[in-house]
Amino acid sequence: MRLSAVAAFLSGLAAGTSTGFGDDTSPLPDAEHLTAMVSQMILVEFVVDADRYVDAKGGSHAAAIQDILDLFTDYGVGGFVLEGGNDALHLDPAFAAVRLAETPGGLAPLVAVNEEGGRVQMPSNYWWDHQAEWIGCTSLGPIPDFRAQNPPPATDWVCPNHAWAADINYLPFLRSAHLMGEQWTAAETKSHAEDIGRALALLNITMDLAPVLGISNGTSAASFLADRTFADDPATVVVHARAFSQGIHAGSGGRVATIVKHFPGLGGVHTDTDDGPARTAPLSKLTDRGLVPYREPIADYYGAAAVMMSNAIVPGLTCPLDDQACAIPATLSSAAYQLLRGTYGWDGLIMTDTLQTKAVLVPGRTLPEAVVAAVESGADLVMFKPDDDNRDMSAYRTLLTDVQQAMLDWVAADPVPRTARIRQSFDRIRTVKASMADRPATAK
Repeated sequence: MRLSAVAAFLSGLAAGTSTGFGDDTSPLPDAEHLTAMVSQMILVEFVVDADRYVDAKGGSHAAAIQDILDLFTDYGVGGFVLEGGNDALHLDPAFAAVRLAETPGGLAPLVAVNEEGGRVQMPSNYWWDHQAEWIGCTSLGPIPDFRAQNPPPATDWVCPNHAWAADINYLPFLRSAHLMGEQWTAAETKSHAEDIGRALALLNITMDLAPVLGISNGTSAASFLADRTFADDPATVVVHARAFSQGIHAGSGGRVATIVKHFPGLGGVHTDTDDGPARTAPLSKLTDRGLVPYREPIADYYGAAAVMMSNAIVPGLTCPLDDQACAIPATLSSAAYQLLRGTYGWDGLIMTDTLQTKAVLVPGRTLPEAVVAAVESGADLVMFKPDDDNRDMSAYRTLLTDVQQAMLDWVAADPVPRTARIRQSFDRIRTVKASMADRPATAK
């Protein structure tokens, strides 16, 4: 299905010539309708600091913003995950156009970031990035003792007063999740997360891919997640993850959704799933450790809008216990999705972790095949980008076209049940988007 078909369908919605985006209850909707629903299941990871945008740092970001808008207009994707250190992009008032964009059917894109704290936070600045002097700053001032605990490279170490965004003076930065769990009360974690939530809303972000529910002692010897986990104690993880999520919601006025990750657990995994296949402990051991945080009601307790699957192999769940050759990660395993929906009772949105990783794209498995496998297994949102951060926009377009076609071919092979499956995911996506509060004020 070509781009013109999607555009024609969405235009028909605006003109009132369609029965509605996703509301058609016939077993087999028209091709344009199906393509539009499939497209909403895609989250494009967009690298905002690719080489072609570097010159824009601190200046105009028109090229990056226009590229994002063009992908949304032409493909009708569900949203974007913004990656990289070009944080000034969000300070550009023109970036509001991304958050305010919507299909004629009324669906705005999700605008997501990874804002966990410590070494994984975007749009907060990394200490090795181009604005290193911001590290350790929040809207309340420097974080006490942060520099001693996380020594940066040589820097003036100040919190400069940058004039942007109505009620905050500089981009918030959070200490790592493990330091939160170790040194802060849950009330303090919530309070600092409120800073983050307020900033994200003002910067036109609508989803934070956090908190992490992994269990580890915060060292690289225990897990590749290391300090991205709150604690080695499941009960502490539960309390701080809840406080973090609640803080994001409170600070943003409900305008920023949170997710929990990575089901069914990555806390004891040593190999980074970006680098290759990795295995968790057997399911029997995860049940009393890594899976404990998921016993709490995900929506009611954490307030999370979605769950992210892990890219790790789980012996006894995604692969037989004694099969070392099996390389099926949780994000491509129907058994893992069934565990989350059945045993842990989650009926909401489920998203994949990034799919263009070595843990997923083992020899013989292409990205379009991985996307189809994830959807067939139970994913509602699939997340990916081209395999090279500096690929130009033609690579994004080729990849999106190939993935869309692979998903449509999968539906066509068994149209009635698979169309129902696509509708189910689309309804979950639409529900999450509708649950968000009114659009935030744009950064000035």
